[in-house]
Amino acid sequence: MKNFDPARQRPIWSVLVLLLPLANAGYGSAPTPVVEEHPPPPSRISLTALYDERLETIRLNLASQQLSDQIKHLSGNRERVWSEIERMQPEFKRIESEIERVESGIAQKAKQAVIEDSDLQFAEHSLQAVRRVLSSTLPVLISSANAMDSWVGSSIDTVMESMGAPDSTTPRIDDGKVYLWLQTCGLGINARRSFTTDRAGKVVDWYMKQCP
Repeated sequence: MKNFDPARQRPIWSVLVLLLPLANAGYGSAPTPVVEEHPPPPSRISLTALYDERLETIRLNLASQQLSDQIKHLSGNRERVWSEIERMQPEFKRIESEIERVESGIAQKAKQAVIEDSDLQFAEHSLQAVRRVLSSTLPVLISSANAMDSWVGSSIDTVMESMGAPDSTTPRIDDGKVYLWLQTCGLGINARRSFTTDRAGKVVDWYMKQCP
């Protein structure tokens, strides 16, 4: 066994000097975590962001349906029908203007952000439904009123040549007559079109009641 020689042992400070560079280099310490930077997600209009548009389309749908119901239940003579048409036209135009405004707002948001397909489909289908209601109400009523009005001043014989024989004819005390045509709407409900003539057989007034 070799004899222990203290002179030949390396001093403790020399070992510390050797380990110091390793300590400064972070030897034995935990690695610093690397934070990866991700680009922000694209802007997205969700159901909440389109809530106003959804409410607008629903409100427009209700408004147009109410207008449609008023028109479908409208009945009266020449003067009353034209009076109702004149009253309804501003509301009709207002709804059309509102539709254009909502469509413009949705288009603008579509340019600014990525819109969910379901949201776009909802808005488009809703607005299309409103337009269908509008296109099948007041314009149809105006067309029907114009068609009835075109017979005023004509002979009732000319009317019957076009429309066929009436379902009934009722004499009036002024020697005129009322000629009535019925159209079955279903469920026992009939639409009515009638023409009032003077004693010479000329059409002086008309009455219409559409199918509900």
